Amino acid sequence: MVTRIKTDVEFQTKVLEDLSDDILILSFLSLNCGICKMMIPKIERFVDDQFNARGKVQVFTIYIEEFSHIAEEYEVRDVPYFVYLKNRVIVNTYVGNKLESFIKVFEETKRTARERKNKKITNRKVSFHAAVQSIPSILGDTESAEYAPDDKNQDNATKNDEAGSSKKS
Repeated sequence: MVTRIKTDVEFQTKVLEDLSDDILILSFLSLNCGICKMMIPKIERFVDDQFNARGKVQVFTIYIEEFSHIAEEYEVRDVPYFVYLKNRVIVNTYVGNKLESFIKVFEETKRTARERKNKKITNRKVSFHAAVQSIPSILGDTESAEYAPDDKNQDNATKNDEAGSSKKS
């Protein structure tokens, strides 16, 4: 579904404060642009057919005549202009009127977002692994059982101490 942004508050709550894991697409259009008017139904069909049943994509229409300050913020120079966001970060942009190109950029956006997510997970694993590897250097040499005595070793050490002290007497 394509949602037309009608107020600044709506833009704030639906886009800037969005905490979902969806890809958000901001479509900047002009009220006087015939190509823009032709693109929106195509995008809506694509999104509805492919993703909306699973809720992975949200598309917002922003008319530059009504929200020039938002268009300036996203450096819109030509229309139709599409900004692909994931977790409120711009992942990709596209200027043009070809649905095939729009879809290609969308697929790149999904791939890039997935790679970033995987990279964060991998970095956490590496950090954890590095932390585990650094434990011996923090504790000193842990190859011998002296640094991690269990009850048996403790009992044996006590018996040896007692035996040594009884021999002296």
